[in-house]
Amino acid sequence: MLNFLLILLCIAIWVALYGLYFRNDIRAWFENRYGKDKPPEAQEPPEPIKYPESPR
Repeated sequence: MLNFLLILLCIAIWVALYGLYFRNDIRAWFENRYGKDKPPEAQEPPEPIKYPESPR
């Protein structure tokens, strides 16, 4: 039982050290992956929608 506890503790320490060392890269990846997207900026205003006239 002690072996499993030591293995879990070792894995937790490695994950924590990895997270601390690469925290800026991980933060940038999360912001890119899950961040709010900016709407695309158009150079010209959109054209109005022209519906075809229905035959009467």
